[in-house]
Amino acid sequence: LYDFAPVGYLTFSDQQMILEANLTVATLLGMERGLLIDTPFRKYISMGDQDTFYLYCKELVETKDKQTCNLRLLRRDGADFHAQMECVPVFDENGDLDLIRAIVIDVTKQHRAAEIQRESEARYRALFDNMKDGVCIYEARNEGEDFVFIDFNEAAEKMEHIHKDALMG
Repeated sequence: LYDFAPVGYLTFSDQQMILEANLTVATLLGMERGLLIDTPFRKYISMGDQDTFYLYCKELVETKDKQTCNLRLLRRDGADFHAQMECVPVFDENGDLDLIRAIVIDVTKQHRAAEIQRESEARYRALFDNMKDGVCIYEARNEGEDFVFIDFNEAAEKMEHIHKDALMG
């Protein structure tokens, strides 16, 4: 189950050295599992996310509780991918950090979909705001009742000689 799980599993030392890795995480990183063991996990983190990982580990130790973060991880060929990590710290009998157990999930598709949606919304907003025609968006609150303004562009404000804040809602 460990090796063929649909998510990557890692165990780090207190110094973030990889102690154990399943086949899924090895595949995600494009590495043979044996080559991952005893290497610093930072080696597989994009330079732009190194500080994020440092602060994440610091928070993990301070809170002594499960934490989640998103990082760009590097494959062996240099390509990166978006990963969500969920880590749990394991402490020894003296209360010192002993191990970190991590789940690694490839969220590249979800990240790209969210990026496409943001780009689409930005194009829509630019088009809506810069139209020369007045455009109002409204909805019915309850069936058969009056409509409520949700948004309208600057051209509609000029046509109606009123600021949209006065009509919103």
